[in-house]
Amino acid sequence: MFDSVDLAGAAAAVAQLQAAVDELITVGLTSLTGEAVLAVTRAVEAQKRRLAVADHALIAEIDSRGSAREHGCRDTTTLLSQLLRITPGEASDRVHAAADMGPRRGLSGEVLPPIFTRVAAAQAAGTISAAHARIITHTIDALPAAVQAEHDESVEAFLLDKALDFDPTVLAQLAHRISDTLNPDGTGDTERDRARRRELRISRRPDGSSYLHGELTAICTEALLAVLDALAKPKPETDGAKDPRSAGQRNHDGLQDAMLMLLRANLLPDSNGVAATIVVTMTEEQFHTHGGHRA
Repeated sequence: MFDSVDLAGAAAAVAQLQAAVDELITVGLTSLTGEAVLAVTRAVEAQKRRLAVADHALIAEIDSRGSAREHGCRDTTTLLSQLLRITPGEASDRVHAAADMGPRRGLSGEVLPPIFTRVAAAQAAGTISAAHARIITHTIDALPAAVQAEHDESVEAFLLDKALDFDPTVLAQLAHRISDTLNPDGTGDTERDRARRRELRISRRPDGSSYLHGELTAICTEALLAVLDALAKPKPETDGAKDPRSAGQRNHDGLQDAMLMLLRANLLPDSNGVAATIVVTMTEEQFHTHGGHRA
């Protein structure tokens, strides 16, 4: 889908990059003045930021080729997480960044500019970081479609200008003020806007546990609340002792019970040709003693 240099050219470019980094690592700095050290630091940071453009192009190419399926992965985010040994959250951010600021092709093969052209250009120039870019694109994406149509270019230009002077923390505060001004308390959101921003991210930890982040539509919210209303109620008192679980713990347990009930009902479709299952691994001692993982 995307034009690319031949393997020899790509390998040569990577070799040149490696050689430049090797030289930079070993270059002597003690003879430089303090101002010269600061100048080199700024120059190195600019080139680090510019590498994001190459990252966008590579990820866009991986995604367009369907490489994730070829390697038995659910999606490009999963493939990147495994390939580069990065967290699913970082992989997801990089995939989204590639979609927003990477190269594109139209249905007939014509070259299209990035969705956020000016943000991509600023990254190519090395003037903003990936964090700056993410704040700008997320701020615009979160605006209602009608507001985007009228203000997206002005918001992008304003935040890009501020990104040249402020770090991502301050930029995020400015972006929040803009969002509050253009869409106070989300009053401008339509049902279509909510549906467009729906998502559920599950970030797993090494021990198998996870934490959630997401945006639910009204239908999904009502369905979830109906499930929790039935399964997350406090247990009846036992010998005068109330259910010791907090509301949050009861919600967790109710959702867990609902998922296990669904698995036992055999209503889920097969996953890659294999019925959906939960695999529990334990030692013989843990089986007999009912012991579990110890941190």
